[in-house]
Amino acid sequence: MINSDFDYLIKQTDIIMHKGWIKNSYNGYGSSGVTFEKSLGIQTNNFEIPDFNGIEIKTKISKRENHLTLFSATPDSYLFEIKRIYETYGCKPTHKLSNKSFNISVYTNKMIYYKSNYYKLKVDRASNKIILLVFDKNKDIIDDKTSWSFDLIKEKVTRKINNLFLIYGERKYENRTVYFRYNRYLCFVFKGFEHFLNELEKGNIRICFSIGTFKKGKRKGQMYDHGTSFNISINHLENIFDCIYKSCA
Repeated sequence: MINSDFDYLIKQTDIIMHKGWIKNSYNGYGSSGVTFEKSLGIQTNNFEIPDFNGIEIKTKISKRENHLTLFSATPDSYLFEIKRIYETYGCKPTHKLSNKSFNISVYTNKMIYYKSNYYKLKVDRASNKIILLVFDKNKDIIDDKTSWSFDLIKEKVTRKINNLFLIYGERKYENRTVYFRYNRYLCFVFKGFEHFLNELEKGNIRICFSIGTFKKGKRKGQMYDHGTSFNISINHLENIFDCIYKSCA
């Protein structure tokens, strides 16, 4: 059953779709989403709350990217866990600044080799935690300190993505200006936390770290954290969501 807020988004999105190409409203990451939300008349926010009356709005433009970011969650195992990961496992690139970085996507169903170690996720139902396992070159566990409690993730999931509005679109460049065109959308309702855990265990949901070092400015040489995100394969969205409506386009 479509609630009034979904119904409002559907009607407004139909109007936006009929406008065709819309000039980009923001220069930076997430510009397609910002442009769409401004077209809706919604104030863009960076808070951990849904974008519009309990509905999270996501845009997907690139056909090459087959994952969708659901939410971000810093490990709650230790207060400064991201800093510990950065200092312990952040690799130094070959350029002259030698700044550390830790940019990796990790899964439960396979080991990922990153510089000198292997990484893998574990869903530990006994301790109610999602654990990051670090292995040495011999594939012996050397670190299992990083984790996310089920309580933390359950709260994030139910607050952020209980209702999801996914809009697909295209991008074009014209006279050095970016334009977006939105052409179809789907409305989703979250099935429940157990479905989320199941997809994480199957490897259809991954955790992505994006940690680096400021290269200039007052904070040059200091760590920056772009967030630790939980991303799902687009092909498995309906394993954790019920699709309650989709456009005809």
